Amino acid sequence: MVENPTEVKKATAYPFNARPDRAETDQKEVQALFDAKRTKNIAAGQKAYLTADYKPFTGFGREGMNKLFVIEVELDKASRQEIQKRVIQPMQKIAESLGISEIYFAGGKDQDTHVTLHVGRFDNFTPEQQEQARKWLAEGSEEEGRHKGQHMSHLRQASDILTGLEFQIDTVVCSGRDTYICAGKAEGNQGAAYRVRRIFDKALERAQKKFSTTEGAKIGPHYPRYDDIFHISAARFTGIVEPDKLQSFAQRVNETIGTDLVERPINVRAESVNPIIATKGVEKRKPELLT
Repeated sequence: MVENPTEVKKATAYPFNARPDRAETDQKEVQALFDAKRTKNIAAGQKAYLTADYKPFTGFGREGMNKLFVIEVELDKASRQEIQKRVIQPMQKIAESLGISEIYFAGGKDQDTHVTLHVGRFDNFTPEQQEQARKWLAEGSEEEGRHKGQHMSHLRQASDILTGLEFQIDTVVCSGRDTYICAGKAEGNQGAAYRVRRIFDKALERAQKKFSTTEGAKIGPHYPRYDDIFHISAARFTGIVEPDKLQSFAQRVNETIGTDLVERPINVRAESVNPIIATKGVEKRKPELLT
């Protein structure tokens, strides 16, 4: 009998490093980085809720998004439905009860729930150079395949590692303009996400050497490097809301949705993993957000 490949993946151990002597250290480092990031986001949110000093979400600038190369993780239908039921819908009710209308929710006026795992940026690339690098990274080339005629993507391994895996979402973070949910622990399949980020970094380094043939051309991480844990945008404020409403919103979200996620984490499943230009993902999910 042929085993279900998804079931096999669920049972597979994904350490943070192939070397056993590094696995525990890597896991602790990732957890510390995430804890620091979450603390920073929460502090930024508290400041924004006291002052209403934040930049409202107005969409995604097409020009800037065209320069971003990302690994996106699409979630399966059951995962998206569970997030809507246990996170988005309760959050909408909280906003409505407070009279907050200046807000977009995932799966509504905002994009459907997904994970942007890692982001690289093309700087000073000509359109031709960028397309060559993008194609090499995402689609591969026959001449560099292991066997003649094999079409190999340099990021295919990322898809092979993550597709079919499940991740536990147990944390909500009200970070100011944006509210997101995420995995709070660097354990289990988070090791797979860690491995994919390292693969992505190496792929960008190779693309830099191969395609940045003109002065100033560079491809590298879009953000300062950190080993984030699976996170999913849930809501974004699209206008300035009164501080008292902002504070009440964050408090109620934490007390209700936050408590529920801690007690009953949501299992989300990676249905597909796509290395693409960021614009393409937005065009697929919510093209009207591109400005």
